[in-house]
Amino acid sequence: MKFSQFSIKNQEFNKSFRGYDPDEVKIFLERMSEWFSIVQTENEQLKNELNAAEEQISEFKRIEKNLQNALINAQESANSAKEEARKHTAIIVEEASIKSSRIIEKAKEEELNLRKKISELDEARKLLLSKLRATIETQAKVLGMEDEIPPSKFSVKPEMRVEKSKSNIDVDKIVEKLL
Repeated sequence: MKFSQFSIKNQEFNKSFRGYDPDEVKIFLERMSEWFSIVQTENEQLKNELNAAEEQISEFKRIEKNLQNALINAQESANSAKEEARKHTAIIVEEASIKSSRIIEKAKEEELNLRKKISELDEARKLLLSKLRATIETQAKVLGMEDEIPPSKFSVKPEMRVEKSKSNIDVDKIVEKLL
């Protein structure tokens, strides 16, 4: 049987010859009705608070699950980004290594070419000085001053040297002025 405030207050009892005092029973029932009303109100409030708390817990669980998922996704994204960065760094390092190797190889080739050109220019200079010396000596012979030409420091071949005499022609000075 379910009780309510009104059912307690309006409860009727059969009267007997030696029964309880009806006024005391009535007062007790009124107090019980008031107490029951308070308890029932508190119970309803507690039920409402419990429902609100359960809804809030449910919402917190949903938020917690979303946060866990977001954290897992963020961690996976961070790991993926780290891996991509490692790969990208490795590619950049490899490309830099290849470029530096190419630059070094090109520099070595240029050095070889420059050394070869320097050698060729040195040979051309020696040849030019020999030709110039020969031309000056030939001109001196043509002028009849063959025996007056001093030996040159620019001369490449020793057989081309002529002993110094009293002449005013200095082949070395002429070659230096032409250079």
